[in-house]
Amino acid sequence: MGLFDFISKNKGPKIEDLVWMTQSAKMRGCLKILQENSQAFLVAWSPLTVKQFQDFFHEHTNREPNITLASYLNATSGKVYFLEHHPRLSKEQAMFKAIGLKEAVFLNAMDDPLMQAFNSARMINMMERMGVKEDEIIQHTMITKSIANAQKKLDEHGAISRLPPEIREWAESVKDY
Repeated sequence: MGLFDFISKNKGPKIEDLVWMTQSAKMRGCLKILQENSQAFLVAWSPLTVKQFQDFFHEHTNREPNITLASYLNATSGKVYFLEHHPRLSKEQAMFKAIGLKEAVFLNAMDDPLMQAFNSARMINMMERMGVKEDEIIQHTMITKSIANAQKKLDEHGAISRLPPEIREWAESVKDY
């Protein structure tokens, strides 16, 4: 415990965002995580995401991944890997608080629906010009803060109804905790 730890606010669980350029790179990255850590606990907010990952794993491995919908998540002691963020930060944080989650890793792709809602195509072009490889993971606290700010915008402005149809379909399929 540091000298001034008593004044810092408890800001909730430690969040780590791993970002790939594409969904396919994210899925390969997830597969690698599972190969390195068989105890990894996978969680998704949307049944569409669960289906997408189950199909991918079925095609590329001979094991069925155990992916839990966040709405069914209880307290867990293992490391939790979320396959996506909830579109609304308040819902995500409420679930973390309800189950006492201490840390979570989010697997993201620049072409995930949440990222697409905030013009990620421009970011993908910039990453390609910088020489970022498709399977390269991007990770920084600024990215985590940017994602949280995007979620806050959707939360505060009720902007889900104004999203493009394919992104709105995903957002509306997301199950609340």
